[in-house]
Amino acid sequence: MLLAALFAVDFPHEVAVPLHGVIMLITYATALLGYFRHVSRRAFFQFIIGSLPGFALGALIIGHVDRHFAQIAISIIILYATWAPKSFQIKNPLVSTDANMVAAGVIGSVSSIAIGAASTFISPLYLRKEWDTKTLMGTKMACVAFLQVGKIGIFSFFGFNIQDHISLLIPMSICVIIGNIIGVYWVGRISSENYRVLYRSVLTVAVIGLFVDVIVDHLSGNK
Repeated sequence: MLLAALFAVDFPHEVAVPLHGVIMLITYATALLGYFRHVSRRAFFQFIIGSLPGFALGALIIGHVDRHFAQIAISIIILYATWAPKSFQIKNPLVSTDANMVAAGVIGSVSSIAIGAASTFISPLYLRKEWDTKTLMGTKMACVAFLQVGKIGIFSFFGFNIQDHISLLIPMSICVIIGNIIGVYWVGRISSENYRVLYRSVLTVAVIGLFVDVIVDHLSGNK
């Protein structure tokens, strides 16, 4: 949703994606403080092994990703994540758990560079019968935080400068922290059905905005 908002205000791909990475790093890093001791070190190391060649591949496409392509791609991912019936959702593939984490690293790093988002693609690869909820959450947070670090580093190498956007990042970070606090407060005070309706409605409106932006740009010749 955050990435959709950044694209909606006409940030180019080379700025929207690393900005999203900075905010998500703050989000996951703070949340990880409560789950750090539950992280599976072995799985995290396997994820890193997969992400390194993935980042190298992703670096090759920086500067060649059309902003409209990224907008449409993230819109499709959002619609899939919010509206796809369970029968059409990605299942955990029948491969070894070690291969799962390496694959998650490769897919996550490439997609985080190309379109800025990765969770929808790789979430099923974290599933393990022997993991409890805290291990699953901690390991996933650690892996996603690592993706943000790599994403920020690569875009910085190609010219992105955090200091150029500090006036935007500070209020955004404050809003994210406040939003997390409000979310924790309300999560137990709103029914799951009402939450799903609100969640789907907000994201669908964001997607419509992205599609309208692409259409308007094409009609005006601003491609």
